[in-house]
Amino acid sequence: MHEWALAEAVISSLSEITRKKGLRKIKGAYILLGEMQNIDRKVFRFAVRELTKNKKPFDGFTLNIKNEKTTLKCRSCGNEWTFSFSSKMPEDYLEAIHFIPEVSHVYIKCPKCGSRDFEIVKGRGVWIKSVKGVR
Repeated sequence: MHEWALAEAVISSLSEITRKKGLRKIKGAYILLGEMQNIDRKVFRFAVRELTKNKKPFDGFTLNIKNEKTTLKCRSCGNEWTFSFSSKMPEDYLEAIHFIPEVSHVYIKCPKCGSRDFEIVKGRGVWIKSVKGVR
């Protein structure tokens, strides 16, 4: 599952942060999940919990997750708008965007001018916003 691979990457990054900052324990992390990735939060949280089980630096670890809305900006007319996965887009289009957000240019266009030339301003990817640890 896509969520498991992302959870593995987050745990790997947290382990690297632990090593670089000289932490002996990670108490918690605040993670942003970009809406465009359409990540199943329950599966992601479960994967993180399973991947950190019985790993010393993650003992008692808490995970705070927040979804970040997707904002797009048209390069043709400058219009900014939000994209929602609750839109009336066919399920196979949403799944394609879930795995490869760059294909969104095929399925989404500016609601103002109709251009498919836009940038993803925010709401893409997975971000470790902050980490709490003990030295």
